Amino acid sequence: MVKVKICGITNLDDALLAAEFGADALGFNFYERSLRYISPRKARQIIDKLPSFIQTVGIFVEDSPKEINEICDYAGITTAQLHDENMSLKDTLKVVPRIVKTFRVHSKFQVSEVKWFYEKTGVNTFLFDAYHEKMLGGTGKQIQIELAKKLTASVEKYGYVVIAGGLNEKNVQEVVRAVRPYAIDVASGIESDIGKKDPKKMKQFIERAKSA
Repeated sequence: MVKVKICGITNLDDALLAAEFGADALGFNFYERSLRYISPRKARQIIDKLPSFIQTVGIFVEDSPKEINEICDYAGITTAQLHDENMSLKDTLKVVPRIVKTFRVHSKFQVSEVKWFYEKTGVNTFLFDAYHEKMLGGTGKQIQIELAKKLTASVEKYGYVVIAGGLNEKNVQEVVRAVRPYAIDVASGIESDIGKKDPKKMKQFIERAKSA
């Protein structure tokens, strides 16, 4: 059964509903220029009230290994999702127990980038999001299904594939059935407003993903 990550959590109500509906992981965006930015302090207040067995993922861009470690320790983050290819991989891997590496898929994207990262670091979970020249996520753009299938088939030998970008309660079943990823990630596709989830859409998204 596919795993579901609800990303861009900004408030306790959405977090608790996501857990109640069956989400496996919640994403907290610590990139200050993101529309769904949350402070470590507020994230900690939410995470402290979550039920057991919910994974917490911190989204990081341009942070140093020291900053990532401090935020993860303080807020209760179990997994770091990295967007910045230029950071010190060796140092980051020393301080964070679990890492998801994000790749923004553009027309010239090569699977060799994933292979290099896997061989260099040992990280085995890769999130593929649709490329946007000005935004790192939450754009609503979708990776073409055929491309997502090819990526998943090519990358599974190195680990686990997470598909993000343009997913919603209407198309998630089709994507899961066609691509068969390890996990899927959604943020803007189930919102009623930026940073606020629509309960009905979120419930349908999780149910349809897991029943696909």
